[in-house]
Amino acid sequence: MAWRSSLEMVGVSDDNYFEDMSSASSETSQTHLERRWALEYFDRVWSIQATFNDYQTIDPEILNDDEPYTQVPNIAADAVIRNGWLGLDYELSTEATYFTRDDNVDGLRVHAEPRLSLPMHYRGLYIKPEVALDYTTYRLKDEAPSENSSPSRAAPIVSIDTGAVLDRMAGKNDRWIMTLEPRAQYTYIPFRDQTDIPVFDTILADFNLIQLYRQNRFIGYDRLGDTSQLSLGITSRLLESETGQEKLTATIGQSQFFDNGKVTLPDEIASSNDSSDYIAELGMKIWQNWNIDLRYQFDTGVNATAKSSVRFQYSPDESKAINVAYRYARESLEQVDFSASWPIGKQWNAIGRYNYSLFEKKALDRFVGLEYESCCWGIRLLARSSVSRKTGRSDSAISFQFLLKGFTSLGSSGASQLERDILGYNGY
Repeated sequence: MAWRSSLEMVGVSDDNYFEDMSSASSETSQTHLERRWALEYFDRVWSIQATFNDYQTIDPEILNDDEPYTQVPNIAADAVIRNGWLGLDYELSTEATYFTRDDNVDGLRVHAEPRLSLPMHYRGLYIKPEVALDYTTYRLKDEAPSENSSPSRAAPIVSIDTGAVLDRMAGKNDRWIMTLEPRAQYTYIPFRDQTDIPVFDTILADFNLIQLYRQNRFIGYDRLGDTSQLSLGITSRLLESETGQEKLTATIGQSQFFDNGKVTLPDEIASSNDSSDYIAELGMKIWQNWNIDLRYQFDTGVNATAKSSVRFQYSPDESKAINVAYRYARESLEQVDFSASWPIGKQWNAIGRYNYSLFEKKALDRFVGLEYESCCWGIRLLARSSVSRKTGRSDSAISFQFLLKGFTSLGSSGASQLERDILGYNGY
């Protein structure tokens, strides 16, 4: 049993504060600032959380109808019992949230989802039949007289998840372990008309390997996507038998749709595709300290690449990393990215990045820097030029950071930003 509380309060008096005072794209690209207080309780069965969420919109181009709702409060209570009566797993998810926003429909949303499943395992094989009931109801204010002020939705969710983890020894003296991990999941959710239900915080999820096996194609409780689909995937791994270190992993997957999903968000067009995109990922330790990661998404609707990326990394130890990457998203993004973190002497470290957009034909972010670290203190000098304005204009800056270990830093924290910019960066 444990209690935990957290508080995050961020606000600015000038909407252009981050554009004027920062050159880090993760800060200058912010459109909203969150104010959040949370109180949480955990024990072996229950997880209960009460939060109050508010946002300051700092992008003047965002219309009032597109601003996030204030949630005062959001109360969620979840319970899980494994291997309970009759060998079943019992789960319960509940949430009650009051949403409010100026000049818009306000209201209370209550969601409850009990779930029963029966996991079964036998010699590397598993099957998990599962049934759930999704129930969501609203009490709305400021609705038009002709609109329903208390819409609700109830629908069953039925799924069967099955797969296997098969392995065999390979190589001289059984040096390697090879695995084959097929997985298939069937999900059925009947259609429910939800056009009278408002959209407070729900979006259509971006498709990826995690989304491949999610039952609801929407993230949020305002929409439950109807479906009859079979999701298929297979993963293979190569591991060193002595250390268990993974040398290669490869995954490919796709969903087949037996019915076209009719449930949509407002202004969204229902898809008529009978299958999802293909998703493929490959991670491999090429040779000694060289690694490669490949990701590919093929759009079956137009028979063209939707997204792809490739990254090479050379990292002989924790303090050294050189990365070369290429990223592509059809009609929106094409970038090359070079980054590095490398010691020069016992206490000095050099860092740098060059991120170039082939789509926009300009550099988005480039910096070089030096770090010095002793037992008790450290310094960081960084020269950076990056796109930090909504207009696409670049800013240049030279920053200096001084750190007393065991205390805190003077100036804004730079390590977390560098960890995002340089894969494998392990600074102070």
